[in-house]
Amino acid sequence: MLESQENYYKTCRKLAGFTQESASPLLGVEPRRLSEYENGAKVPDDVVDKMAEIYNAPMLAIWHIKMSSELTRKYLPDIYPTRTNSDLWMQTSIACKQSGLAEETIMTALCDGQLTFDDMPYIDAYIKHNDAATGNLMSAKAYISKAKNELSHSREAKRQNA
Repeated sequence: MLESQENYYKTCRKLAGFTQESASPLLGVEPRRLSEYENGAKVPDDVVDKMAEIYNAPMLAIWHIKMSSELTRKYLPDIYPTRTNSDLWMQTSIACKQSGLAEETIMTALCDGQLTFDDMPYIDAYIKHNDAATGNLMSAKAYISKAKNELSHSREAKRQNA
């Protein structure tokens, strides 16, 4: 497992304000096992799902899936962290521009109604732009989903206190 992946689980836990001891029962694992996960042991998908929800870190689940196998690393787009509302806007804006470039390149390739080997540069450019747009949109979606969750919890807390 990559060192950055090992630390990502730990960083998300710490950013959420949990110690290993306080997070473990919520995740349904022993503190020792959580430590092992944070130090390189394979983390089961169901535990990552709980981490993403409990730590309020949807990017954790997306990132975990991306890093789960050579196949997903090869075909899933890179995901860029979205940390602020400005990041959200920029990710969305960049994704729109990349989608437009993807559309232009594939339209150029298809102008004669078929794809041929001569269109390979356009096909490569289409894939590149499409992957970039997808990565930006996945990042933006994870951020806005987290914000929606926080707003829903805040609203529910206000209702209970009223």
